Parts: sequence; C-alpha cells; structure tokens
Amino acid sequence: MELHIAQADLATIAVDAVVIPCNSMGNLNVAVRKQLRDVGVEAIEEELLSKCPLAIGAAMISDAGKLGAAHAILVPIIKHAGDEVATELLRRAVKAALIAANMRRYERIALPCMVHQEAGPTVSEAARAVVQEIQGHTLPFPEQVYLIDRDANMMRIFEEAIEHAQHAL
Repeated sequence: MELHIAQADLATIAVDAVVIPCNSMGNLNVAVRKQLRDVGVEAIEEELLSKCPLAIGAAMISDAGKLGAAHAILVPIIKHAGDEVATELLRRAVKAALIAANMRRYERIALPCMVHQEAGPTVSEAARAVVQEIQGHTLPFPEQVYLIDRDANMMRIFEEAIEHAQHAL
C-alpha cells in the first residue's frame, strides 16, 4: 500500500472514499462538519443518524453526495459529543475504515486529521497512531491512502509521523 500526504480539501479530493470521523450517536466531527457544510453534508448526516448508534470499531459507508469522492466512510472515534478521543479508539476507527475500503475494493481513500488539539491525544500522537494502523494493514485494498489537511503545519505533522513509523519510534 502506498501512503501519501496531500495538502488538500476533504470536500474536493478525488478518491474512491473519504473517511469522516463522527461519534457513535451520529454527529460528525466538528472541524470536518465545518469543512463540508458548503457541499451538502446534510444527506450524509441524515443517513448516519438513521443507522445510529454505531459502535466504535464499526464503519458506515455512504454515498458522498457533492463531495469530490464517490463515497464516505463514517467511523466513530468517540461515543458521545464532548468525549475525549483515546488513541486506541482512534486506531479502531482507522482499522474499521481500512477494512470497509477493502470490502468495497476502494483503491484510493483519504483520511483527514481526526482530532483537535484539546480533544485527547495531541495531533502528533494521533497522526502517529493513524500512520501505524495504516502501515499495519495487510489487506489488498486500499492501494493508496492519502493523509490530507489544508494546513501546512498538519502536513509537517503527517511527515513526522511517517518518519517516526519508519524508524519505529
């Protein structure tokens, strides 16, 4: 599997599926919701709410509507809005997204930064956990995974996470 970093917008990146963090009760991650509000994220939210609660470690696949991706893979990273994100729960969410992508044979998926600085593990710790989970994925799909964000600082954090994973730090 190829792992890439892209300074890109979750709403417009052209991949088979984008991974969207949410909570088990059907609320999208606040930062991701803000990023997607102008592209009709309401249909994705409605479908998510109709299938909730979702267990952490599960994934729901949805049509991506007006997003650049064809599909959205929604993964709970917390149970309720306001809960702290634990690194292990983040790992389970990433693993669920990768397994869902494999089941649907998606070749290319994109993952945004899944945590905020004040919401549990630091962004650096979260990025390392995400990279480790991706690198441990041995199924044939997805063939390419893009770690994306619009922020140049986040690109540096993703690069450091990949470097640390390569050196087993």
